[in-house]
Amino acid sequence: MARLEYSDCKLLQDNTLVDRFNRVDEVFSEALEKLPRFGQRDTVGKVKAELSHLAEVMVRPRFTIGFIGPSQAGKSTTVGNLLAVSKDESPAPQGTGGPTTSVPTRLIPRREPHASCPPGERHGIELQFLTTKQFQERVAEICAILKLAYDENPRRLLEATRAQHAEQPHFMAADHRVLIGLLEAALEFPDVIQETAKVEAGVYSKRRDYATHQDKPSKYTLLSEVLIYFVTDAMSLDIEMIDLPGLGVDKESDDRLTLAFLPQLDGAFMFQLASQVKSAEISRLAGKMRQQHSKSLGGRVWMVVTRCDDLNELQLSGPPEDPTQPSMFCHLNETLGNQGLSEDAVIFVGNAYHKDLLVAHEQGETGVPAAVRQRFPTVLRFDEQDEPVIPDRCLQYGGQVESWRRFVLEGGMPHLRETMQSKVADSVRRQTCRDVAKALDEVIHKLVGELEVAEQQSGMSVDEMRNAAVWSGKLSKLAASVTAEPYRLQSLIDAVDGSMQSLLADWGMPPPDQ
Repeated sequence: MARLEYSDCKLLQDNTLVDRFNRVDEVFSEALEKLPRFGQRDTVGKVKAELSHLAEVMVRPRFTIGFIGPSQAGKSTTVGNLLAVSKDESPAPQGTGGPTTSVPTRLIPRREPHASCPPGERHGIELQFLTTKQFQERVAEICAILKLAYDENPRRLLEATRAQHAEQPHFMAADHRVLIGLLEAALEFPDVIQETAKVEAGVYSKRRDYATHQDKPSKYTLLSEVLIYFVTDAMSLDIEMIDLPGLGVDKESDDRLTLAFLPQLDGAFMFQLASQVKSAEISRLAGKMRQQHSKSLGGRVWMVVTRCDDLNELQLSGPPEDPTQPSMFCHLNETLGNQGLSEDAVIFVGNAYHKDLLVAHEQGETGVPAAVRQRFPTVLRFDEQDEPVIPDRCLQYGGQVESWRRFVLEGGMPHLRETMQSKVADSVRRQTCRDVAKALDEVIHKLVGELEVAEQQSGMSVDEMRNAAVWSGKLSKLAASVTAEPYRLQSLIDAVDGSMQSLLADWGMPPPDQ
């Protein structure tokens, strides 16, 4: 395996980890060279594969952060505002009144146009089509949803799907349309689906045609992903943003597509409407990601509560006649706790308010002008010192206070941008380094064990046995250094940190002089 250079692993920002990986790889390569029979063992082949996978993780150019949540929760609108571009330039166009994303869309930030951009274009777009295997798996999954027998022959399956839909027109109608569209497109464009994914350049102005469900099937119906190379200064080059189809609409096939994609995410922003912060879709998303990340989502996942500028007095304060009844803030705190997220892992956003604030600032006004306050009087409240008034129910949950304050002052978008580029990215980086170190530790112990087994079973010469002892010693020394790494204590640290807010709430905060 080629030696890893620091420049190859700049995303991790941990040269010690790179050095340790290279030392393990050197010992392993020497053992394979001088003990040919050692490399023929199946278990050694698996260790080699694990080492190769670790190298791929370490040289990745970007972290993947997903924008996920129920359909129509404001993901696409927020993406445009996050990038500080107009609706016409936004990578996720809005305005149809229906779901705007049906194909996973990767947004890759750049500082200059991609080489694939046509002359005069600013943003590039790349289309990746389904492979033969992906198409078969996708069709088989939708057949399972429809309780329809899968048939590898697309023409026969199309006839069977149409017949079932005609007999049961109201049963999973949207998923019937998706399956029929896939099969019709496959028959009309047989050259698109190939063993290796077909890739072609697209036109940025046609991005809606690529990434949304179309009434009439086309070859774009057979897309697996859309990659957008977006020129911007508003995003870190270390982050790749993934916009996924929303959950909870009439297409179970879209839900499955999103859930299957979640293991590829390093972190996520989960979007919820302020009026629906207890949505069941969030539990489905969080549970799936927890399986991938050792049951812990701390630092990886943040809740983005949209349309906060639409909240009414009842949602903000609860029923005035019954102070025991919960408000939006109470429901949100419960949701955060149920998903294992800290109570400050929340960002309040108001896209309409954010837009009005931008217009006012472009006109030379500062702060939150009176005209803007008048448009959102329920949520934009200030005291005599012109400081944001925090709703009483919000004050009950200390972690939400600063986020609400920033929403009132800025609309929430700067808070979201800073969180994505610093807190989430840094947390994912630390946890990725910790996972790599842990996996490397496991590889070391497996190699030591395999060398011991080889020494006992393969009839080594004296020189081979001497070499094996030297290799085992080097690996054991590396294992000892790994064992001393802070990541071994990190799970305990995370647990304490995650519960500290609730502990302090139970105990009561100490006086300022203590």
